[in-house]
Amino acid sequence: MPVSRSSVLASSANEILVHLDTALKAFIASKPYKTELQPDENPTNRRYVIKGVQEVPTRPWRGCLSTRLATWSRRCGSPSFEEVESAMPYVVGIMLSFGVAVFARRVGFDRDRAFYPTVVMVVASYYVLFAVMGGSMRALLSESIVMLGFVIAAVVGFRSSVWVVVAALAGHGIVDAFHGQVIDNPGVPHWWPAFCGAYDVGAAVGVTWFTIRGCRL
Repeated sequence: MPVSRSSVLASSANEILVHLDTALKAFIASKPYKTELQPDENPTNRRYVIKGVQEVPTRPWRGCLSTRLATWSRRCGSPSFEEVESAMPYVVGIMLSFGVAVFARRVGFDRDRAFYPTVVMVVASYYVLFAVMGGSMRALLSESIVMLGFVIAAVVGFRSSVWVVVAALAGHGIVDAFHGQVIDNPGVPHWWPAFCGAYDVGAAVGVTWFTIRGCRL
């Protein structure tokens, strides 16, 4: 017996309604929403009223998005949201360092020998700024001593050899890797050591590349 088109459409519509009803029940049963089923004038309708909101996270979208990405990564074998988030400072730091190096080369900023020594002093000064933001005098003293060492290295590199500047950039990248274990600075963002370390290493590689190729720095 042939099946009419209207019956097929009705069956599909009923199936969609069943899926929507299941999704709605799962949604209202989950936190942070507390709901109550109330009668409706139309007996075929379901009327849910939100009675209260509880345990609202500070960034509710993040948990939902990370859950979906985690599920998708398990199916596709791709990195999870947490892995992508943790790698982001490294990726941005490397890309920014290469971008600044290429831009400085094209514009001509690095024709002056003082350009990269200045970069060394600037990146070393950020931890001092974070110590001021964190309100820690002990961290401020420690960070100032570390910064003074890199300022001296920058001056020596400016007056003698560019390889001293390369070593200072790479050395600051190593400091970034172990900074949290050596100095307790409450003002440092959790992502900064990874970002700054990646930038320092990328800048050191850029200066090395231009020096080996014979570009004047």
